[in-house]
Amino acid sequence: SLTQTNTPAVTPTPPTIKNSTPTLLCLPDPIKPGEDVLIMWACRDDAYKTTAENFDTDEAVIGSVHVNPTKDTTYTLTCVNNRTTDTTAATCTIDVANPALAIIATPRRATRGGTVSLSWKTTDTNSCVLSSSNHPNFEKRGIEGDVVSPSLTTNTTFTLTCETTTGVLEERSVGVLVN
Repeated sequence: SLTQTNTPAVTPTPPTIKNSTPTLLCLPDPIKPGEDVLIMWACRDDAYKTTAENFDTDEAVIGSVHVNPTKDTTYTLTCVNNRTTDTTAATCTIDVANPALAIIATPRRATRGGTVSLSWKTTDTNSCVLSSSNHPNFEKRGIEGDVVSPSLTTNTTFTLTCETTTGVLEERSVGVLVN
């Protein structure tokens, strides 16, 4: 005769979550104010919907959208699933470059053969060069600085040329009158 044994059903254990962080990309970075940014995302681990901060996912677990930030913005994606870890999140930040260049000469009038102090400061720049067409050997580098001009014999313009963090060249000039 056969003996029947009832074995209780085994509930399968969900696999261990190895990496539940969603993929979230914001490109390019940095940008100019109002420039187009592409946000791409993908959830993992059986996520069934998403929520987001500063952009709209329409609850899709994979997708992309375009945004046009005018100031530095952090984008947050939250993927919702039924696992032990209920939600997973990722962030990315877009730096909106607002380059500023300032240069001053002190004093603005010099006596013939005299010098002036030149000071400059910049924001959202990668590199800068201070030069003067009247003095081809005068060249100072840095995103900020304080230097003394060469000896001045004629009215002279000093030009600060900078590459911004978005790769654009910007210039500012200051003129010095020589008596």
